[in-house]
Amino acid sequence: AFSASSSSSGAVEVITFDLDDTFWPTTPVVGAANQAFVDFCQERIPGFPDGAGLNEYMRAVRVEREQASVALGERHFPLSFASLRIVGAARAAVAAGFPETDAIAVASRGYHIAWIPERGNAAKR
Repeated sequence: AFSASSSSSGAVEVITFDLDDTFWPTTPVVGAANQAFVDFCQERIPGFPDGAGLNEYMRAVRVEREQASVALGERHFPLSFASLRIVGAARAAVAAGFPETDAIAVASRGYHIAWIPERGNAAKR
């Protein structure tokens, strides 16, 4: 996505998102962060899936929300990848037999304790 606007001072403000490795390598950074998140969850939740399995849960949440919006005739507001990751992980944990409230707590903590720090660390490498 690209957005540019001109302020009254004549300066141009730009916001850009690069998730396809155009300007810098994001795939290894996000991959490392995803693996750190999965490792965190697997250490705490017996039977938690690998990264590919988690991606399937995330995709299922996205599709389910899109279909629900269409069925209700409402505008669909996509979740952020952070939200999809946390909800998908919580669903995966529940599917593995983990209590729902604990699943939400572990997934949320894992995102903040494992995913975010590893994203920063991997970006520096």
